Amino acid sequence: MHYLSQDLAWVIDGLPPLALAKPHFLAAMLAAGEEHAPVLAEYPQARHEDLEAYYLSLRGIGALDEDLLHDLLFAHSFRELACGAWLAALAPQPSYRRYLLEARDRAPHQQYLIDLALAMLDREARDGGEWPCDAQTFADTRRIRFTLDALPRPAVPLRRAPAPSLQQRLQEEDQRIRELYRREGSAAALAAISGSASAFYRMDYPAWHRLGCPRLEEFLAGQGGGDA
Repeated sequence: MHYLSQDLAWVIDGLPPLALAKPHFLAAMLAAGEEHAPVLAEYPQARHEDLEAYYLSLRGIGALDEDLLHDLLFAHSFRELACGAWLAALAPQPSYRRYLLEARDRAPHQQYLIDLALAMLDREARDGGEWPCDAQTFADTRRIRFTLDALPRPAVPLRRAPAPSLQQRLQEEDQRIRELYRREGSAAALAAISGSASAFYRMDYPAWHRLGCPRLEEFLAGQGGGDA
């Protein structure tokens, strides 16, 4: 894992893994984009609930890099894999190829999404080709991609998963807090947790974002915690 699982979950929250790139999903997304084109063009100043699929996809590609794609394709379930392939299709990069090829043989039920991402990466100007990809699906996804490309891409910072050396420290910290709880009770334990590295890595993404997305060192300094 390169990123915290709760941050990864937030990035793809709301994307429907079983519907992504299916004809009804693409048709609905395109229809909403056409109907509400003036509102979509004003993003992020204006929003419309019917355009949620665009906003969720923008959030995903705003966060996407090689490490996040690797986590989505290999470190979780079919849901994350489907979302990762969809985002890679919308924001293809040559460096994604090796991960998509490796994932293709491991995910037969999501292979159509991986093939779509590979087709978008390899041959944007043609339908299908080496990767089995429905021509209409390819064309519709390509239209959606170009629409997204014209919109401001949000910056989506994520927390890195703790390195092995830090994981050991977190385990020791948790043990100290449990001992403090046994000696002095819940109030003392909660006070110790609030300024700890464990608190940094356990808080959900919205809570971290409300704090201004601090790095671990900044969080500990602001909370009066120990050295990172």
